[in-house]
Amino acid sequence: MYKTADERIAFLEKEMKRQAFQIQLLYAIIQNKEKAGLYELVIQLKLTEQSFISLKLLTSKYEDQLKDGFTVTLSSFIKDVEAIFARNEETVYFHDLSHFIPRWLGGVNGEIGFSTMLHKHFYE
Repeated sequence: MYKTADERIAFLEKEMKRQAFQIQLLYAIIQNKEKAGLYELVIQLKLTEQSFISLKLLTSKYEDQLKDGFTVTLSSFIKDVEAIFARNEETVYFHDLSHFIPRWLGGVNGEIGFSTMLHKHFYE
């Protein structure tokens, strides 16, 4: 799988960062019951902290564009989310993505998501 010891070390360092972030999310679940299901979803997809931060920034960007009267589409949002995952070398399948995005925006099981405004715009 890995040709050199350096490649293996790089992989392990990346994996340690991912796991450290997931531990942070476990603490967030305990501290923020309103978004517990959302954090659990992020853990299930094994997202990195960089992807998490990038998704939050992307969501804010789209909210600002919508507030400013620009046309924002679900398809462009999906493409931008996929680009974030690709940039961070994360594999998220379309099936997972189609479940993730509405929950990311609107929340899980009646909890709070990261953008009620975008959820309403895209899904209602």
